[in-house]
Amino acid sequence: MRLPAASLLAKLGALARRPWCFAFLFWAVALVAAYLVADLVAMPLVARKFAFRQTVPEVVGMERAEAEKRLADEHLGFRWAKEGRYSPDVPAGHVLLQIPGPGREVKRGRTVFLTPSKGVREVAVPNLRGQSQRQASLSIQRLGLVRGPDVPGGHVSIPYNVIIRTIPGSGELVRVGDTVSLVVSRGMTAGRTVLPDVRKLPMDVAAAKLDSLGFAVAKELSGTPPKDTSFAPGSVLEQRPMGGEYLPAGDTIHLVGAP
Repeated sequence: MRLPAASLLAKLGALARRPWCFAFLFWAVALVAAYLVADLVAMPLVARKFAFRQTVPEVVGMERAEAEKRLADEHLGFRWAKEGRYSPDVPAGHVLLQIPGPGREVKRGRTVFLTPSKGVREVAVPNLRGQSQRQASLSIQRLGLVRGPDVPGGHVSIPYNVIIRTIPGSGELVRVGDTVSLVVSRGMTAGRTVLPDVRKLPMDVAAAKLDSLGFAVAKELSGTPPKDTSFAPGSVLEQRPMGGEYLPAGDTIHLVGAP
């Protein structure tokens, strides 16, 4: 038999006014509230408090192995960038950049990304022989080099005001920002001796010939065989400066021998 709706509501109202019902509802609400506070506030705070965190050490400037050991000792991982960057201050192979930076607080085991230094950028001095001074200056500037004071010289076939050679010589590696001087043909021959071309001569024969003309000789052996098969083993593969230039006695001529 169904109870009228009004009677049912009256019974529920009477039940709700009983003390034990109030207590049940109070504790039910309190438990739900406590659960929400613990789940949304307390647990994240506790997790952050007890998580292993540490300060990233500074490894910039350290050599590769030293930097890796320093991070490993701090229980941090590391990963090197595939390409390094040039730096005038940090030697090649040392750490140039690190992410996260030193002093940052991170979780234990965090990976630190490292960029190695490629050291000071080096370029080869171009061969400017036979160029005008303006052309030579532009070539030097494009490579990030600085034109030094000109050196007057003479040559049997290079015209006046045309470049004979560079100091340092062409092909030599120099650092960006270094100074390169130009030996410019000025027709100066007084008190100088024309330098002969001694390439392809046996090293001892070439050295004796230059010595007889009053030049000093510095000899070295090439590390790679010449592509030109006309150079016999032990012959002069290269000379610096090249032949044809008028030089004062006592200048050093560098001879490179074919292996």
